[in-house]
Amino acid sequence: MSSNGTKRPCGCLYSDLNCPHQGASIVVVKDSLDDLVEATMVEATLRERGSRYGDFYDNASISQQLKDIAEITPGWNNRLTLLHREGLTMIFQKIARILNGDPNYADNWHDIQGYAKLVEDRLPKEGK
Repeated sequence: MSSNGTKRPCGCLYSDLNCPHQGASIVVVKDSLDDLVEATMVEATLRERGSRYGDFYDNASISQQLKDIAEITPGWNNRLTLLHREGLTMIFQKIARILNGDPNYADNWHDIQGYAKLVEDRLPKEGK
């Protein structure tokens, strides 16, 4: 019972000052609201990315087909290091976005340059 003789909303018998549930409903509502806001933000991001890059399944299909072609070449496993292969894989993903989405979105082209540069910077120096 609360200090004024009424039953507490949480159902416990503690006084108002000692109730361990004090503010618990506020926390639950806040957590639920935070979860809803986060889910809404994720959905908004997915819609925006889908309009920019096209359907995720189609991107995955294009990217994996490019990778499948690369993997059957003799050099994929014999000459390419994991850095070469990963750089190409990331570039394939960007190519898929260009083919399936907005080809004029400069960020995809910039990212291709970036992944190529990451590999280039790690290549063995000639003469070593």
